[in-house]
Amino acid sequence: MVRTLIVDDTLETRMVLQKLVEAAGGRVIGAVASGEEALRWLAQNAVHLVLTDYQMPGLLGDELASAIKEKWPQTVVAMITVLDNERLRHAPGIGWIMSKPVTLKTMEQLLRAVKPVGAIRS
Repeated sequence: MVRTLIVDDTLETRMVLQKLVEAAGGRVIGAVASGEEALRWLAQNAVHLVLTDYQMPGLLGDELASAIKEKWPQTVVAMITVLDNERLRHAPGIGWIMSKPVTLKTMEQLLRAVKPVGAIRS
């Protein structure tokens, strides 16, 4: 089961994403409101996947992805955004870019892709 952390500054979005992850067969083990919180959380918990919004106060999603890649390179980061930005497609640390609104089919595809490559660190 894909262990997932959700990072979004909107509570409602975190709740919707949690339902989608669980419906797709994954497991949400954490949900936080900022990139800074995510980094503190990840220092204490291992996950296969981080689902993050791009536009958040403080660290932007691509900055968070870069920090995750540096500290936990085996963790997959999926960026959720309404922006179609060429820079994001090539930003370090971003494994997937998902357009809003995220569908169950897209979440299922993501979880199938992450499962074999997202090893949990010890």
